[in-house]
Amino acid sequence: MAFIAFWWTFHPHLSSPVLPHPLRQAYTHPKIPLQILSSVQSTTGLIVVGEALPALDGAQELIPPLRYLRASHSLLGGVWTGNMIQMMDGEPPLNDSFGVALGDSVYGTFVLQEAARLVNSTERGQAGLLENALIM
Repeated sequence: MAFIAFWWTFHPHLSSPVLPHPLRQAYTHPKIPLQILSSVQSTTGLIVVGEALPALDGAQELIPPLRYLRASHSLLGGVWTGNMIQMMDGEPPLNDSFGVALGDSVYGTFVLQEAARLVNSTERGQAGLLENALIM
């Protein structure tokens, strides 16, 4: 009984804050350059569309500007935004319905990280004794 009373009293102060879902309007974090554009509960978990914004006041960017879609803890997709957009041959980037320019998919970053894992850093691989080692 004492535990129930303790829990009832202190639970609101111990739990982590959660945005309401569905989110009625975009939420911008007051300290971190992050904006949650949409948040809806579904059968597969909480579906969130968020955007890492460019750093404020010339601060160092911890996360490059991107827009992402996630379900619970899984990243479903994302595109680069802001200064991370790179276009070839002077082609203009695609814009979303708000006029924000969108770049390539963020999945190319994961492919590069996986390739770096394939490099054989053992003594035998560094000596060139393995024929099938990835050379970068």
